[in-house]
Amino acid sequence: MWRWLYLSWLLVTIVVYLKWDGGDLFRSHDSEGELRRQFHIPADIEIAKVHGAGQRREPCSSGGIITGEVQFTDAAYRSYLAGLSDRSIWRPTPLHHFSDDIGDYHFGKGALSWHFVARLEPRQPHVPFHISGAGLGTVGPGQLLCYAIDVPAKDLVGTPEGTGYSDISVMPCDTTPGTETPKSSIMGFLDESSRTLRMRIQLTNPPQYCTQARRRPLMQGGAFGG
Repeated sequence: MWRWLYLSWLLVTIVVYLKWDGGDLFRSHDSEGELRRQFHIPADIEIAKVHGAGQRREPCSSGGIITGEVQFTDAAYRSYLAGLSDRSIWRPTPLHHFSDDIGDYHFGKGALSWHFVARLEPRQPHVPFHISGAGLGTVGPGQLLCYAIDVPAKDLVGTPEGTGYSDISVMPCDTTPGTETPKSSIMGFLDESSRTLRMRIQLTNPPQYCTQARRRPLMQGGAFGG
């Protein structure tokens, strides 16, 4: 009898936990969807080698890194290349991780501009941090997109779920101070020789859904590292 009572109690506890907090513990970032939104990849084009927060639990104490690549056909490459300067395509787009409200973002001039580079190597002047850290290596020629995201260190405890951050600044990487890698950034390189787009999204700060009820047990319990 006691065994059944214990098992019943354990089952109820698990169900309540999943409803109250586990919903966040087991949420996963839509990695492919975020790559598709930020790099404006048409729905009929496959994104390969997707790796990032969507393949594991997304903790409420940190962000994550999402990478992926697209191998274009000749026709698709020409179409994508022709659209890089189209402002109706490359318009400010929210990052779900931080906030879905575009009004929370300030996009600086040139943040969404692609630039031709003959050869992409670590610590080039227009990218003041290690390209090798972005998994791109030494490649080129091609088109480079790189912008840094400055997110205020706001604590989401006590805010409504989904409210996210505000006063988010998005600027070209070459305007960020110093030589350190931006804490949050988006980088893409369209390789001319292989017709390959390599993408990287680096996120910091807790996801927007991490509210008081969900963050407290994680932060007190130390279940995840910062």
